[in-house]
Amino acid sequence: TCNVGLWESATGNLAPKSDTGLTYNAGTGTLTATAFSGPITGNVTGNVTGNVTGTTSSISNHDTDSMSEGSTNLYYTNARSRAALSASGSVAYNSSTGAISFTETYGSASALLTAIKTVDGSGSGLDADTLDGLTSGSFLTTASVSPTAFASTSATAYATSDYGNLTNDTGTAGFTNEPIRATAYQDLALPGTTVTVNFGDLT
Repeated sequence: TCNVGLWESATGNLAPKSDTGLTYNAGTGTLTATAFSGPITGNVTGNVTGNVTGTTSSISNHDTDSMSEGSTNLYYTNARSRAALSASGSVAYNSSTGAISFTETYGSASALLTAIKTVDGSGSGLDADTLDGLTSGSFLTTASVSPTAFASTSATAYATSDYGNLTNDTGTAGFTNEPIRATAYQDLALPGTTVTVNFGDLT
């Protein structure tokens, strides 16, 4: 290692000077100084102290283990990411393993269908308009039946005889105190009218 000659002027007859802060090793070609100012081209061996205001071509020989963590942008860890998640209700979360599980009430489609079919009562949220596309007008209710709105016709003579079809296209047919037996007629057709049975049997 030797000292590097320095001149105070580029011209003249001044003698060279040297400084212990700047040395040169002829065997390795290494120039050593306590500080450098200005652009540096080439590889830097050793520690660099100070701020780097430019850009570096590569930091492949460094990793996050060599860099201190900041206070805002924290490093990723499994523990941190798992601790940031939570679950409630039917979903369960294990922060130790990161596993997420779900509690299935109905294990199959048939089990779910069975549960739906057992829903009943006013609290079910169902009404006639939600069943098979039908409307409430498709169902017979007590409000749509008038037991005194028509005259009565005795059906005694037809109680046990087979007369084919009993058809009434207009008006109303009434049967009072007489049993009507399905075996006595092939069809009972009253289009657009109401059939009411009072005090008897419709079998």
